[in-house]
Amino acid sequence: MKTRYLVATIVGSAVGVAIGSWLTYEELFNVPAPICRTWAEIVESDTLRVASVHSTIGAFQHKDEMRGHEYEMAQQVCSELGLTLQMIVAPSEQAMRDSVLTGVADVAAWPNAYSVVAQTGGLRTCGYAYDMGLVPVGSPGVNFDTAADVNYRMAVIDGGRGSIALADEYVLSEFDLSPYDVTVLSEDSLTDESLAEMVMEGYYDATLLPANVAQLLRTYYPDMVVGRSLVYSEDSVAWAVCITADTLAAKIDSVCSYDRLAPRYATITKRYYEQSIGRQVKIRYLLGQGRLSVYDQIFRNYSRGIGWDWRLLAAVSFVESRFDPYEVSAKGARGLMQLMPATATRFGCPAGLITDPDANVQAGTRLIASMEASLRSRLARTVQPGILQYRDASPETKEIVERDLVCFTLASYNAGLGHVFDAIALADTLGYNPAVWKDNVEHCLRLKSDRQYYQMSCVSHGRFSARVTVNYVQEVLQYYEEFCKVAEK
Repeated sequence: MKTRYLVATIVGSAVGVAIGSWLTYEELFNVPAPICRTWAEIVESDTLRVASVHSTIGAFQHKDEMRGHEYEMAQQVCSELGLTLQMIVAPSEQAMRDSVLTGVADVAAWPNAYSVVAQTGGLRTCGYAYDMGLVPVGSPGVNFDTAADVNYRMAVIDGGRGSIALADEYVLSEFDLSPYDVTVLSEDSLTDESLAEMVMEGYYDATLLPANVAQLLRTYYPDMVVGRSLVYSEDSVAWAVCITADTLAAKIDSVCSYDRLAPRYATITKRYYEQSIGRQVKIRYLLGQGRLSVYDQIFRNYSRGIGWDWRLLAAVSFVESRFDPYEVSAKGARGLMQLMPATATRFGCPAGLITDPDANVQAGTRLIASMEASLRSRLARTVQPGILQYRDASPETKEIVERDLVCFTLASYNAGLGHVFDAIALADTLGYNPAVWKDNVEHCLRLKSDRQYYQMSCVSHGRFSARVTVNYVQEVLQYYEEFCKVAEK
């Protein structure tokens, strides 16, 4: 199976959205032979093609907008160089590096270890260079200090930093490998994040991750066990370009190396690596006399327009922001309904009002109404092939569509419509019920983390890790049930 890439073009400082399906190299550029572009060719095209990995560290879609640490760094670099950013999201680190070697991309924006770059060949490092060691991470209950007394299942990625480290005599002089049964995984869609997810879901007990990756993932997995850094595993990490791209490397160095701690870069790094994504906020929603928050009337006002119980809208807001209108997520979402700035503007809430409770909730409900309309049409066409719109559906079809529509809408609010549409298409293709959420479309959304499924022709938005979204739907519905017990409709 050929490697495919998800492409997003970002004009100026605007937020880009992925365009089309995952494409092969031939489909992208249709050239007879791979060629690494010169700096003059890049300037003439006015576009820098930057590849990264589909992950929180690299680049990903969040609520239909592009985000990611390296993506935002690349935006800054392109702005400094006066170029338009074309983001190419690869399914794995190896595919990302291959994209530079084959001329698909100009830059691999990722903390590429010097040792991995050297082993790959044909590349040179540039940009944000800093040292980073490996740390052992494990599922809850793993104790690295007493590892000698047990037999842990450890997994590392073939050709990755973990597998290279475990073949290094200096690393093994400080890290006793005898208690570990090591499996080297060669699946080319694996990333550090997907490997960590496998550990946390119990497929393996432990792995080795770069310290920065472990720090970020711990915000998603608060109970993830992190051991002591392996001193002899330290390696410099940086971006990578084609080995012949001396001028491009020098240009990137000119806006990166001396400016590593400039506020704009430090702020991006802090948001991704230091601010916890999981909140440690105590539940405070009972104000007495059946009130959930000081914003109850706002929820009542706008829920009528979408036909929702106001307590369900309040549950969405509580899960999103804990009723804090000034909440800002690690990904940049703001306000009671945690809207991305571009989305808020699109639905009638300008930047200056994004923290205003009334304006934020109004825009949030408009977004929900738009998503529900799209989902109704999509589900109706799936249940009753041949019709064009929801209004053309039979009463029986409409009843089926409405049954789980809230679950589909909540998932879309968290993950974006594209990934939910993909899961519906997968369910229809694989023989699951495409109109039922639990154990059907929900399951197919989880399948989108597996290359076997996210590269199927019916999938348009690429890889997606559904754990957070599935939990989000459950959490909102649980709070809605609880809110119904304490507040009147």
